[in-house]
Amino acid sequence: MYSLKTFLLLCFLLANYFSFAQRQQIDSLQRIVQQLQQNKNFEQDTFYIKQLQSLAIHYVYVYPDSTILLGKKVQVLSKEIEYQRGNLYGLMAILAGNQAKGLNYLNQAFFVEAIQLSQKLGEKSIEARAYNQMASMLRDAGVGKDSVVALYQKSLQIRQELKEIRGTISSMHNIGLAHASFGDYEAALEQYLEVLRLSEKNDLQDHKGHVLLSIAELYTKQNKYIEAAKYYTQAKEIFEQIGNKRGQGIILQELGDMAQRKGDKVAALQYYQQSLALRMAIKDHKGISYSYSSLGKYYQQQDSFSKAVEYYTKAIHTKETIHEITELPQDYNGIGQCFLVLHDYKNALQFTHKGLYVAKKNGTKLQIRDCLQLVSQIYKTTKYYDSSLYYFEQFKLYADSLNNQDIERKTAQLQAQYEFEKKEELLKREHEVEKRMYFWLNLLIVCVLIGALIFSIYIYKSRIQLQKSYNNLAKANDTIQIQATALAQQTQELVTANQTKDKIFAIIGHDLKSPIASLLGLLNLLASHDVSQEEFIEMAHHIEKNLSQVNFTLNNLLEWAKSQLKGIQTVPQTLQLQDLVVENMNLLAEIARNKDITITPNVAANSFVWADREQINLILRNLLSNAIKFSEKGGTISINAEEKEQKYYEITIRDDGVGMSAERLARLFDVPTTTYGTKGEKGTGLGLTLCKDFVQKNGGEIWVTSEPHKGSTFYFTLPKA
Repeated sequence: MYSLKTFLLLCFLLANYFSFAQRQQIDSLQRIVQQLQQNKNFEQDTFYIKQLQSLAIHYVYVYPDSTILLGKKVQVLSKEIEYQRGNLYGLMAILAGNQAKGLNYLNQAFFVEAIQLSQKLGEKSIEARAYNQMASMLRDAGVGKDSVVALYQKSLQIRQELKEIRGTISSMHNIGLAHASFGDYEAALEQYLEVLRLSEKNDLQDHKGHVLLSIAELYTKQNKYIEAAKYYTQAKEIFEQIGNKRGQGIILQELGDMAQRKGDKVAALQYYQQSLALRMAIKDHKGISYSYSSLGKYYQQQDSFSKAVEYYTKAIHTKETIHEITELPQDYNGIGQCFLVLHDYKNALQFTHKGLYVAKKNGTKLQIRDCLQLVSQIYKTTKYYDSSLYYFEQFKLYADSLNNQDIERKTAQLQAQYEFEKKEELLKREHEVEKRMYFWLNLLIVCVLIGALIFSIYIYKSRIQLQKSYNNLAKANDTIQIQATALAQQTQELVTANQTKDKIFAIIGHDLKSPIASLLGLLNLLASHDVSQEEFIEMAHHIEKNLSQVNFTLNNLLEWAKSQLKGIQTVPQTLQLQDLVVENMNLLAEIARNKDITITPNVAANSFVWADREQINLILRNLLSNAIKFSEKGGTISINAEEKEQKYYEITIRDDGVGMSAERLARLFDVPTTTYGTKGEKGTGLGLTLCKDFVQKNGGEIWVTSEPHKGSTFYFTLPKA
């Protein structure tokens, strides 16, 4: 383990080593600027401004503050001589300086300005660079994958048009990084390998080193340490050759992580300390924060909890200073775990809640799940069982959601593999057909030549044989086409069956599993004598409410499953609409009274429709139940039926409740979504999907109009009897 003096000495030597090459370039530019300023005919012209801009860019990783100041000076001088391109150059220098300091939050407005100005001036190369840097900023901030990749694609398209090899490779590499950061490892690896090929083809060692590092990190995430070590070694050799200190700092940290996983504690600590020293020497603030996090995790695993808290705190302070929030929840969670072990429950709860707040702000489900689990554990340890149960339920929801996503991703991978194998088989068949065709054609040529040399009758027979060959080939092609059509039909049936299965599993996993898990949790508390019988009876009301909703959801689910599996037959008959409305109002009367809701029917006694009784009952019951669920206390609901064109009735159910947004309306009947009523009543959205199926089975249509806070009106039609 390093002493403090050794550590400081290492920082000093690394700083001097790194600075030497940079200082040579900076000194050269400074001499040019000074010579211009000392010239008798000195003018602050475009050439002088360009030299200042070049000097600003060379300062970026050594003195980023100087980069920002010079960028601002370039802007001022450019405005004085009305040099718009100079204004753009200064703006790009400011962006680079802020990004080097980790101050990405300052750059958002600057990026928009830079893109607009570069488009106005026709500076396509700078426009591409702005798109690329903006995408990197959004990726680090945890913005969605589609938005980030779209910006990288814009940059890539421009650079390909300009035939900028380095820029093209950089944008392609960044697209791979975006895929990797969102867990799409296959797409990331495919992109990385293409970048590696182009880097080697154009002998770009810096790009090659970075993509080798990215490939190594990808294998590390998949616990393939042997493959990762090979690529780390190659990247490390390249970075040492070209003097890339930032890359070396990343590799040292990754090697520390690998050593820790293998149980080599001494090597792990040495790698972490070397990485931190290197990053401090080059003022890589983002890298420094990651080194602090790694050391915090290291000491936590060694049961040195006070030391772990010290490094986690440094990591949080550094990341908050540079507004790097993507991995903050992990640091807060680590501190919470340490304080829990130290029996400091107040601080444990405080830091874990902070982590949960940032994780929800980032929208990162995995971090939210981990924080919820730790909060539930802390409350259970301190015997706050109600709170523990509440956060445990939330944890289960996120855990189940992540499990479902994993199942969907694996299903998609299997489907893609199946499609690939199917295409491969078709290509093989086509290749075999082509081989047979060429065989017969060659045979034809040989036969013609031999026949021409011998006698004409042989030519005639050869032509007959050729015709037979063509007929056989046509029959083979017809057979292949029939097989391909049958295979496509089977594939579509398989996809449809998988979609039905996925919907059923999603509903069961999301809306039936959680209430049952709550009941099991409560029973476990009772069995362990952690709650009294009176407390159990009081908490049982919460479970009873959930199980009532489970019963309603299960009925809908069974009906829907029967319909999807073609187990339901629609048997229409003449029905009096008024009787059906009154019957379903009576079924839901108690629920409406509990919320003081008034239901007003306006259906004539002579309104007769031609439909299936049980299916129409389910439609009315679901729509009326939803109207009650989303109405405030004291609200009103009206049910009307109006004859249209003497052919059908239009039934409307109108409420004055919370209403819906346009986005929610667009996917209301197609995607079952969990919702909560005005008193916390839980719904799955499956009932509306079922309503749509049954209305269509009875020859009608269904639609809805709604505005937030102005209520909703559901319409559906039924044929007149």
